[in-house]
Amino acid sequence: MGAKAEHVAVCPAAATVVLVPFPAQGHISPMLRLARALAERGVAAIVAVPDFVYRRLVSACGQVRTRVEVELASMHSGVPDDGVGEPPGFAGFARAMEHHMPTSLEAMLTAQRGRGVACLVADVLASWAIPVATRCGVSAVGFWPAMLATYRVVAAIPELVDKGLIS
Repeated sequence: MGAKAEHVAVCPAAATVVLVPFPAQGHISPMLRLARALAERGVAAIVAVPDFVYRRLVSACGQVRTRVEVELASMHSGVPDDGVGEPPGFAGFARAMEHHMPTSLEAMLTAQRGRGVACLVADVLASWAIPVATRCGVSAVGFWPAMLATYRVVAAIPELVDKGLIS
């Protein structure tokens, strides 16, 4: 009891963390909160979203930076969308994550080298970003925005299949 909390630097002041959410509201909002928490601790945070999400966020917020200086970056998705009306469906952004966004993220990480990218935080459902980070020599970590219970269920699927409990 009486233990004193001490301040520990999260990473060097010049470090940048790039965050890649899965392009859905229940994933982007938690990733933005994580980016704000990092920025409040002095870590430069860049949240890289597909261009169709970027247009909607900028339109809704009227700016590209939040109050604690979280940078929002747009990745080319190849998804035809003007930012008005219904956003692209799952099939559209799933194809974008597989075919267009890795190249865009790789270009972004390469361009950020001078800023000292400390790591990439990828939504577990945007795991395509992890091999990109590896190719660029950037450490990567997974982020699961839902409850731990949902992760445990998803993580148990291979074992349940092996045991014949599900197909």
